[in-house]
Amino acid sequence: MGQLLGVDGVNGIAVFRGKLYVTGFYQPALFRYEGGTEWTSLGSPGGMRPEALCVYNGAIYATGYDEGAVYRFDGENWSRTGILGDATQVYGLVLYEGKLHAGTWPRGTVYRYEGDENWVSTGRLGNAEEVMGPNVFNGKLYAGTQPSAEIYRYDGPLDPHRSDKQPQWTEIARLDFTPGVRYRRVWSMAVYQGRLFAGALPSGRVHSIEIGRNVTYDRELPAGWHHLAAVRAADRLRLYVDGALV
Repeated sequence: MGQLLGVDGVNGIAVFRGKLYVTGFYQPALFRYEGGTEWTSLGSPGGMRPEALCVYNGAIYATGYDEGAVYRFDGENWSRTGILGDATQVYGLVLYEGKLHAGTWPRGTVYRYEGDENWVSTGRLGNAEEVMGPNVFNGKLYAGTQPSAEIYRYDGPLDPHRSDKQPQWTEIARLDFTPGVRYRRVWSMAVYQGRLFAGALPSGRVHSIEIGRNVTYDRELPAGWHHLAAVRAADRLRLYVDGALV
């Protein structure tokens, strides 16, 4: 599909308005795929380096390597959505309960976007320094960490009326125990066949877990409206797409 000149790696990737978009790895770049081997360079927000991409509310949102900010691209122009607390870099983006969430460095905190330039902290993931690869599974938000390659689950805001002060983020597992390295990461996650999958670095291993019972349809839906029905009967879950059992 061609080579992106001036870029030594491809990082973020997303589909927006029927086009494929990618970011560079350590270069300030966003490209749109035009077909064949042709790519259009779309610049970057103020010379900053966009990284992870997520489509939300009619625009592409991009994390940043150079400051603790998230940027918005509407298809023509860049804008800034504000700084996320004391973050200096922002990594993965994910949609959860209708809101955009972002993982940050260096204090391993996840922030929720409330519009304009307002980002609200949902808490720190243990002693994590970096949060990446967030995903939603069985109605809960999960996120990976560095330097210990842990996975945490978001269990909602603290209830000020509870005496036990349950944490907002609960550690689920540690996935990488590679000896003699400084950083271990849970780099990416995906839901497939009713399970949550996670990739770990530097071990190069893929792990999966089932939490509760889930049914998934691991196919992209074609354009247009579709009817989805989830049915629970006794000990069976069934999923229908446009009236067909899938």
